[in-house]
Amino acid sequence: MDEQSTSLKLAPVQLLAKREFDNPQTTQILFGGGAGGSKTFLICLLAVLRCRDYPGVREGLGRKELKQLKRTTVATLLHKVHPALGIKDSDFKLNLDEGITYKNGSQIIFLDLAYQPSDPDMASLGSLELTDAFIDEAGEIHKKAADTLGSRVNRWMNEEHGIVGKTVLSCNPSQNFLRSDYYEPYDRMGGGRIQK
Repeated sequence: MDEQSTSLKLAPVQLLAKREFDNPQTTQILFGGGAGGSKTFLICLLAVLRCRDYPGVREGLGRKELKQLKRTTVATLLHKVHPALGIKDSDFKLNLDEGITYKNGSQIIFLDLAYQPSDPDMASLGSLELTDAFIDEAGEIHKKAADTLGSRVNRWMNEEHGIVGKTVLSCNPSQNFLRSDYYEPYDRMGGGRIQK
């Protein structure tokens, strides 16, 4: 979908992230920044656009706690992203415990990414088959959750649609796995607003 075909006004860094999402060579995107930087809006926008543009896809949308996901991320999706894209209540079905199903059969599945000592290998995520995965506030979750969820992309309708599955994470600065996996390599490459 072309950014000009909507009434959206995206910031330059959001447009850059969207272009990378559409780039078949990109498989992971970390979108960081401070509070109020529209990180949640961006990941919800990308998930909804994927659903709108590709019938039958399955997008995973997760956060550490399902309760917080519903209060914040899903609220942004329903009350900001849907209206910005002209999506009406009649265009989808909502089940707050499971996710959203659109008229074209595409789904956004809500995921609780809390680490449970009784499930150290995150087996609860192991049977998922997703087109893409979106993690809001990745600084709150355990690396195993991010890695396991990331391993579940490219498993649902990717081949049929000719699209490469993505793992998209939003975050504030954090001291967890994001530092070693993203920030430190980013610094070694010279920092700045973006690195590939």
